[in-house]
Amino acid sequence: MLRREDIKVQLSPDGILNLSAEHKEEIEDKPEGDTSPRAFSRRLTRFSRSFRLPKDVGEDITACAKDGILTVTVPKHVKEEKPAKEIPIA
Repeated sequence: MLRREDIKVQLSPDGILNLSAEHKEEIEDKPEGDTSPRAFSRRLTRFSRSFRLPKDVGEDITACAKDGILTVTVPKHVKEEKPAKEIPIA
């Protein structure tokens, strides 16, 4: 399972949200009491995903990793609606 330290969440200046993770694991395959040479297994897991965000998204993005689930919250700025402006015809 990925740990919090293995995950990166980045927002680039051009509005691209990058999610990536890398986990390295090394397993020693040696039975107890065995004096023969050791055998090691190595495993590397990588993940990467990018999302282009709309221009009206704020920079106060939050991320939370809990029980193996990454939750990224992207707040959207609410625009105040202006009333329609009447344009006179000349």
